[in-house]
Amino acid sequence: MKKLEDLASRLRVLRARYGLTQKDVADKLEISQQTYSKYEKEGSVIDSNMITKICELYEITADSLLGLDEKAAESQAEKDMRFDVDNEQLNTMIDFLTKLKR
Repeated sequence: MKKLEDLASRLRVLRARYGLTQKDVADKLEISQQTYSKYEKEGSVIDSNMITKICELYEITADSLLGLDEKAAESQAEKDMRFDVDNEQLNTMIDFLTKLKR
């Protein structure tokens, strides 16, 4: 079931972005860690009330979480994860990292 695998993957990515453990997320969602773990293991169906809670936690739309609208507007959290750098800044960073490597 591709959609459940995609959802499980999105849940793992979101949790990692926020620096949370499965236990942290489970506590915030008021469920057991075991239940939340099943959500991330590709196969457990999540009811609509829990989808809503997860979306509120991560400040994303249900369409975005479920992969129904790949072009859905990014949440603020997703925008915060992006770095806006121009080519000159990127080259400076690459030079710096190259020097560190030596």
